[in-house]
Formats: sequence, structure tokens, C-alpha cells
Amino acid sequence: MTLPPTQKLPIFLLAATALATSLLCTPAQAAVETEALPTLKGLSAANDQTLKAAFSLRDRVVETGLNAIGTLYHWGGDDPQEGFDCSGLVRFVYQETAGLTLPRTAREQHATGKSVARQQLLPGDLVFFKSTVATRHVVWHNHHKSLRTIVSGAISHVGIYIGDNQFVHAPVRGERVRIDNLEASYWAKHYAGAVRYLTSKVVAQNSDAPATPAGISNDTSESPADIVKKP
Repeated sequence: MTLPPTQKLPIFLLAATALATSLLCTPAQAAVETEALPTLKGLSAANDQTLKAAFSLRDRVVETGLNAIGTLYHWGGDDPQEGFDCSGLVRFVYQETAGLTLPRTAREQHATGKSVARQQLLPGDLVFFKSTVATRHVVWHNHHKSLRTIVSGAISHVGIYIGDNQFVHAPVRGERVRIDNLEASYWAKHYAGAVRYLTSKVVAQNSDAPATPAGISNDTSESPADIVKKP
């Protein structure tokens, strides 16, 4: 990907987050690097105890992702000691927290998960982005030629949604795991959809509470084993 430079911000994200208690895809990078929220609204602020219990697995997935903040990017990495690439981080978090073994690449993770609409996103869902490529198509402007940059349809990056349009991800070589905003111009332009692996059945298997509180999502009861790979 050809990407804009980042703006560096202090990494005190774990201390500022109520949930953080102690952590092969094409790299990507945001135009602006954002700070973690002081609290994850919509994730831990619910007063209803059943809702809190039902989201406990999602809380743990988000917490594990946040605990990875500051870990160096490493191409092909899926271990906190050597570093993570984007899909390696997702795979590690899901394996360690939910006991689910996800496919290795961002494209495969997108293809095998259950599609979920942007407005139905829940913490712990995966968000995906398309690649940016520069074409050789010449565009003339006042007798000067330039290359036209387009966004391809290929899935090249993945992150873990944590709520309030925020997601945690391993961006690109030379960078560290961090939080970014889906509404930032770069990510909004390249957004390619989201999928869910933490279905009702998976949540129920990891909690004593009911899996899906009424009115919270359009989730169904299938497990990852029931999910059919999309064409």
C-alpha cells in the first residue's frame, strides 16, 4: 500500500482504558494516529448485569487486543515476543481469548467470518480494509501527466473493533500496534466491511449468561464451524 505519513502521539493507552489491566496481510497505515478512549463506551458502561455478562467474552477479546498496544509490527508475526502483522494479531487474540483458530490471512479471515453491517458492529468484531494501488493510467493536467491512485477491491488489512468507531490493529513495518478511528479519512475511504466470529453460540460457550440480549444485534446462533466460506 502507498500510504500517508502518521502523526505520532504518546502511548499511554493502556493506563487510560478501563479494560486494560496489565496485551499474513498487506501492511496499512492511518493518516492520523488516535488515542485510546478513557472508557470504551457501549462496552463496559451498561448498567444491566445480564448485558455485561453476555459481553464478557467481547470484553476479554478487546482487552487482549489493547494489551498488545505498543508491540512492534513484524511481517508474518503472530506472537507478542516477535511482533504481529495485522492478521497475526487477530489470530493470536482470538486463539488466546476465545479458543478459536482463525485463518492466517486477512483475506481468508474476511471470507470465512459472518458478514455484519457497519451499524451492527459490536466490540470484538473484525473490520477490514482494501488496498491502495497506483496505476499507470496517465491523467493530463495542463500538459503535465500524473499517475491516478485508485482503491482496489482486494482485502489487505484487518483490525479488531473496540467500540465508538475505534479499532486496534498492527499497521505497517516500523510502526507498533495502536488504535485508529474508522471515520478518519484514510480508513473511511478504504473500509471494506466487517465480519463476526463471536456468534451467540461462541459467546454462550464462554459465559454463563444468555448469549445475545434482546435488541443488541442481529446475531444468529451458528458457531464458526457452521459458517460457510463466502465465494
